[in-house]
Amino acid sequence: MKACIYIALDGLKKQKALSLVKILSKSENANLIAGYKIHDLWDSYGPSIVKELKKIGAREVWVDLKLNDTPRTISLRTAAVCAAGGDVISVHASSGVRGLKAAVERKIKVATITLLTSLGEGEVKTIFSTSTNDAVLRLARLAHKSGTWAIVCSAKEVESLSKRNTFEKLKLIVPGIQRTSAKGSNQKRVGRPGKTLGSGATFIVLGTIITHDPKPLIAFENIAKEVLFR
Repeated sequence: MKACIYIALDGLKKQKALSLVKILSKSENANLIAGYKIHDLWDSYGPSIVKELKKIGAREVWVDLKLNDTPRTISLRTAAVCAAGGDVISVHASSGVRGLKAAVERKIKVATITLLTSLGEGEVKTIFSTSTNDAVLRLARLAHKSGTWAIVCSAKEVESLSKRNTFEKLKLIVPGIQRTSAKGSNQKRVGRPGKTLGSGATFIVLGTIITHDPKPLIAFENIAKEVLFR
């Protein structure tokens, strides 16, 4: 099976993050890991963290800066990620076509964020004056028009997007993956690993479901089984 998982290292100190990468590289299902997503590790330790992660086995490093700015600023920040050896960068679709293209022109994989999975239906309605599905579709069309590599959406919208021919060449990345309903979760629109991939996701993002588990390797192996035998 092709690699279909990104591991989010958000909220970890450098040594714990590096240790986790080493641990997961020992898994018999390590081939399912497409790469590792970083956010505050970049902020705390600088661009060198990318090469450190790759040195110990990270296939790809996704620098999840969630850019939402002017085309010039997006271009400059994307250039810095490229120089550090980053493979993927995330940009909000609300930056517009010109903003998205500014990142694409740097020759890096651009993951276009539609709506954050932390937003519920009511919040989306307040911000966009429309439904979640409609807002995601509008933003996904900007990603397509800009020539980006992937769309980031929730498990609630992925099946609908996967069935549209417009997006057939775009990868569909889904964060907010859980195995059980977690009280106080940061995410509102969530899904299970196997079901989400079965609904059309190209990649799922696993964060605290792995990083907060006292036995992360076992947690990963359990999810890998769900993915492989869905």
